[in-house]
Amino acid sequence: MQFVKDPKKNKRLLLIVSILTIANLSIMATFPKLQLATEQNVHTKCHFNQAHQLVKESLLPLLKTKYSLSSDYKLFNNATTKQNCYFSGSLQLKQLDKPLTFKIFPKTETVLILDTKTNQFISAKSWVNQ
Repeated sequence: MQFVKDPKKNKRLLLIVSILTIANLSIMATFPKLQLATEQNVHTKCHFNQAHQLVKESLLPLLKTKYSLSSDYKLFNNATTKQNCYFSGSLQLKQLDKPLTFKIFPKTETVLILDTKTNQFISAKSWVNQ
């Protein structure tokens, strides 16, 4: 950076550069993982759609054989990395007073339901058969 001979212009330039530097550092500190369209976001979105399909095609028909649904399901994005890709959700059944909590693993197409007695996630088929 080349300084001009006028000291007032030098101060202005230094002030502008320092303001821009501070603004850049504060943005980087506020949003440390700010990424635009990355591979991870595309990957997560694709698996989120796959998780919705798994709920509609496997979990809901399985539950409807024994229970009646009182509300629509909610699915939450818990994926942090490609290796740790799962989605949690909840669903209200008329026969249960608490919402039913479940996990969807799109890679392995696995659906696990939280067993309230043991407080552990078990497969959806074994939960329905209990």
